[in-house]
Amino acid sequence: SILCALNNDEEAPDVIRAAGAIARAFDAKLALLHVVVTPPTAWEVDFAPYRTQLVEMADMQIRGMAREAEIDAPLI
Repeated sequence: SILCALNNDEEAPDVIRAAGAIARAFDAKLALLHVVVTPPTAWEVDFAPYRTQLVEMADMQIRGMAREAEIDAPLI
């Protein structure tokens, strides 16, 4: 099994393609893990709704990149 850690930057599509190639070469399962940087919690402002939106948007972007790279891997 291969765990591919991603942040949502310009290198992510290439990283996904490379991880997919390695997984195919070794007949391994691939899982994608992405990290989303969120604002720190503050007493004055409730960032919870924004945090949820940030994570959902990042999920959509990573899934789209994986689809474009023709990689079928779960997103963790």
